[in-house]
Amino acid sequence: MSKVLIGREDEAVTLRIALLLGLVFSTPVVSGGGELPISLVPERIIRTGMNDGFAADQTDFFTIRWRRAAVLRALERSGRYRGMILGVLAEEGLPPDLFYLPMVESEYSPTAVSWAGAAGLWQLMPQTARVMGLEVSDRVDERLDPVKSTRAALRHLKDLRANCGDWTSALAAYNCGTAVVTAVLAKKRAAFPAETRLYVPRFVAAVQVGRNPKKYGYQPRYEPAMAMTVADLPS
Repeated sequence: MSKVLIGREDEAVTLRIALLLGLVFSTPVVSGGGELPISLVPERIIRTGMNDGFAADQTDFFTIRWRRAAVLRALERSGRYRGMILGVLAEEGLPPDLFYLPMVESEYSPTAVSWAGAAGLWQLMPQTARVMGLEVSDRVDERLDPVKSTRAALRHLKDLRANCGDWTSALAAYNCGTAVVTAVLAKKRAAFPAETRLYVPRFVAAVQVGRNPKKYGYQPRYEPAMAMTVADLPS
């Protein structure tokens, strides 16, 4: 059964966030420091007193017939960025499974732009990108630079992990913002936005499909790795 590395700070909070997001722990959460392997494979519909419940399993999002061509193309594009992203993840001490987050965000398209104004592989919003050291102006948009945006996005995720205490909450915050996660934990907000309740289970599904595409009927011909020189961002 696939496992996603999720850090632990407060097990009760981690479990509550997972339940609110529709994730099912298939292995016990046990005490211990550092990174704890927790299976987040979705198995059923979660219903809590905090929301109306929703289907946790998002694997169909990547396997449904009308999306298969787009997903195959995304898997093939991922080969271009795999070495670069895994290298930065290793430098930052972050879980390798975060490599699959652009599958959810942009399908590994460095020029993707959303209706909300997010852009690049990691779909960074302009203000977040600027805070993380990228230039976003009428002259240049460094969110469209795969290397610079990867460094910025992974530093942002690292900060979210430090602020939120666990990876499940950090991924939710990447989608909806730290303020929303804090409000949900404080019970000042009844539930996560619908998009976020799909987002984290969808990331789990992306990890499953990305790790073992043949299991889901894909035989991608991965693009060759991009030629690059990794430049650091100004501190």
